[in-house]
Amino acid sequence: EASKGRCVIAVLHDVNDALLYADEVWLMDSGRILETGDPASVLEPEVLNRIYGLELSRFRNDRGLVMLGVPSNGRPEDQ
Repeated sequence: EASKGRCVIAVLHDVNDALLYADEVWLMDSGRILETGDPASVLEPEVLNRIYGLELSRFRNDRGLVMLGVPSNGRPEDQ
């Protein structure tokens, strides 16, 4: 358990899960680490587009959490 000072490693393919739960993320491709750092810095739409070709936008979900994807209202989050 991370709360007891242990390391927890998880493989996540949903960037929003990583934004919500991770303290640090590693972006990998074909077994190579391409980017590492805190989720808010590494999981930027521009970084994900450059590495994986994903075109995502930031938006706030109905609970007010910042997420990545295509918002249902079609408007990116005001920054």
